[in-house]
Amino acid sequence: MTALGTAAANVGRRDLSAGMEFALGLGTELGVPWVSANLRLPDGSSPFPRHHVVEVGGVRVLVTGVLPPDPIQDPRLGVQVLPPEAAVLEVLEQARTGGTVDLVVCLSTLGMPAEQRLARAVPGIHIIIGGGDLQRLQDPYVVGDTAIFHAADRGRFMGIIELSPDVLGTWRAPRTPHMKQLLEDQQAALQRTLAGEKDPRRRAALEAQQRSLTTRISAFDATGTQIEHRLMALNQALGEDPEIAGWVSQWKQAAAKLQRPPPPRPTPRPPRSLPAPPAASATGPYAGTGTCRPCHAPAYRNWSRTPHARAYAALRGKPRATECLECHATRLQRAGGTSLEPIVGCETCHGPGGQHNGPANIIRTPTETTCRTCHRGHHPDETFDFPTDYDRIRCDRELQPGSVDR
Repeated sequence: MTALGTAAANVGRRDLSAGMEFALGLGTELGVPWVSANLRLPDGSSPFPRHHVVEVGGVRVLVTGVLPPDPIQDPRLGVQVLPPEAAVLEVLEQARTGGTVDLVVCLSTLGMPAEQRLARAVPGIHIIIGGGDLQRLQDPYVVGDTAIFHAADRGRFMGIIELSPDVLGTWRAPRTPHMKQLLEDQQAALQRTLAGEKDPRRRAALEAQQRSLTTRISAFDATGTQIEHRLMALNQALGEDPEIAGWVSQWKQAAAKLQRPPPPRPTPRPPRSLPAPPAASATGPYAGTGTCRPCHAPAYRNWSRTPHARAYAALRGKPRATECLECHATRLQRAGGTSLEPIVGCETCHGPGGQHNGPANIIRTPTETTCRTCHRGHHPDETFDFPTDYDRIRCDRELQPGSVDR
């Protein structure tokens, strides 16, 4: 990021995964301006600057950032994540008292629905550059006078936004030429349909749609700020920077040395031969999925029919890279050491169960953040919709005898 000349970067959930000390080191040692408007320490102070102002072509750009809360990780890290709307509003109010700002950019990992709410609640944000889900938007999603951009994940695309400084004084309802082209294409398709329509009632409805489109196209240039936006695919056609490619090669070699051999395939146990709960440890009181079965037989039976129970099998015959095992298996931290459970077991979603004696110390309903720890688009054909997919793997759902989720 330093080599790329990054002007500002938002603190995300994964930047915190190794602890606050590591995250703070990223901010002080590497020279990249990290920002976070809604991350707080227990004493109410901000571990990172809440915003950063950079001047580009004579335009003063305020950059701030927000991240979503995580009810599991935040207490462990000793941090608080405030509601993003109130945090960004406070940043903008402070910035107005500190000098002139021409453009406000908010970096976000909230995901599209929360970013739409942020745009509605906080006037004055010109651009939200979003993440937290896997959307790739050719054109921005416009909420009032705020444009929300997404360039997908894992650095596969670079989004390029171009605008003239003279539009900042009259900024409203931003739009791109491609958005107008889509309206014109829709109008042409509607015209072709209308030409072949014989039913009078249907023709009247189509003509009403055509008039509405004509009005929108006529007013397009006069009712919003014109900006340019495009997505560039970062593929092999662009070539590589030799120095950064060398860093990647060194990292892969170091990672390969740290990989452990794959664990042996488990020996099936008789149904009644269940492991006794291990002694809990302060570092990780995990019990193993088999321990959950006696008390939660229906839930265990439902889980066994889901892809989670077969996740490790998908790696057979393939290199077991560390990043694959993080999601296709469950790491069990026990008193006697760490072991690997070759399934996505109960404790992956519901938390350690070594000290489970009631609902108070187990997570009954996982959050979307927990699910997206793995379901974040590693596979090109992966789709993930939290409400729909969570309903498919719920332990308390009703299934027909013998049914299996694919």
